[in-house]
Amino acid sequence: MNTKIDLFHNDLEGSSVELAACHTTSADAEGASAGELLQRAMNVGTYLRNIGAFMLILSALAFMLQRWGVTDHITRYFSFLGFTAVMTIAALVCGLGVKEGKSARTLFGLTAAIVPVHFAQLGALLYSVCGDIPEGVQYPNYLLWQADDGMAVAGTIGAALLCLIPTLYLAYSTLDRGVSRMLTIGALALNAVLLVPVRDPNVVAFVSAMTLTAALFLTSRIRQCSSFATRESAFARLTLLLPLAVLVGRQVFLYAVSLEFVAVSLLMLAGGMYYAAPKYLSERLAGIVQSMSAGPLLLGWFLALSSVYESIGARESWEFLLSFGLPVTPILFAMGMFAKGRGRVMQVLSTLVGLVTSLVAFGLEPSVLTSGASIFMVVGFLTIAFILQSRSILYLSTLAGVLLTSRHVLLLIESIDFNLWITLGTAGVVTIVASSLIERNMTAIVRWLRATRADIVSWNA
Repeated sequence: MNTKIDLFHNDLEGSSVELAACHTTSADAEGASAGELLQRAMNVGTYLRNIGAFMLILSALAFMLQRWGVTDHITRYFSFLGFTAVMTIAALVCGLGVKEGKSARTLFGLTAAIVPVHFAQLGALLYSVCGDIPEGVQYPNYLLWQADDGMAVAGTIGAALLCLIPTLYLAYSTLDRGVSRMLTIGALALNAVLLVPVRDPNVVAFVSAMTLTAALFLTSRIRQCSSFATRESAFARLTLLLPLAVLVGRQVFLYAVSLEFVAVSLLMLAGGMYYAAPKYLSERLAGIVQSMSAGPLLLGWFLALSSVYESIGARESWEFLLSFGLPVTPILFAMGMFAKGRGRVMQVLSTLVGLVTSLVAFGLEPSVLTSGASIFMVVGFLTIAFILQSRSILYLSTLAGVLLTSRHVLLLIESIDFNLWITLGTAGVVTIVASSLIERNMTAIVRWLRATRADIVSWNA
């Protein structure tokens, strides 16, 4: 009887354990499903924010492209300013009313991003009353901004600044509160270049170069002062480069461009790619972009030098080659030294540029200057190859050294008139002396060659 009771108790305990396990499993399942639902809700919120941002961008484009009929252009601008104010109010409602920070940051980020559009429109209104439209320039209807009264334009600019300054400050305070003041002042200063009523390509090229220098310096300082490395903070710094993009794009698509403008634009592109890539991209992508910056650097320097030579009327090819190769070679090599990940590619390219330009210049015009430049390049890169233990640079500089030596020997033979017996006698003496030296030092020579070969094989490519 006792045995039956014990078995009954054991069955009850087993049932209780099973029930508890069922309850636990059910609770875990409910928790997992709740977590999945929460994750789905977050994904839906992200998708909706992205769709909303895309719709706002489309609405801004529609504003710019639509036909405005008889509405004057100042009223048209205030309509766009009102659109920006609505975005700002919506961001404040999301942040303070609904307590949803992601939507507020999205709206404020878009608000900061379209500020250069405001300044471009204000600059167009100012240019319509202050500047002279170049001959042959015809604006598309959606980019035409015309005002008849300078005082009305000044009042419009003043009213716009009264609205845009607090809007910018609110936007940057949301994106990166710690440096919001620096971001606001920097953005206003950089966007102010869009108000300059000048469209001469050379002047615009100079202003663009100064703007890029200021923007890169400012973004570097802000990055050092920023407490958190977030996407919002990086986006806020990136908006400081947008005025430059609008400035260059406006000149390219609406006005004339010169050789100097294209050269400066390419050099700015190279500097921006090299400097900004590590700050906004992963290390691998940054290395690729930095190595690609060598292309616009070389092309920009070539066009800039072509413009200078065209203006002074110089026609000597060897002078152009030395002027091209000597300055850009150390710059490109230094960029390779400090690049992220793919610096060796830029160093090898620098070696090619320096050696080829100096050797070709020496071939076109043998002189003390071209000979000295070629020897300097060959010896310099041979030294660098052993310091960096780079086989690619060693092979290129060795080949260049052989070609350079051969060319010097040919020049020496051409300049000296040898009699046949002197030539044969000299060759015989040199051959005998060389054979004696080789026989006496053969073991040491072979040992040195093997050690050198082993060292070179262990080097980097």
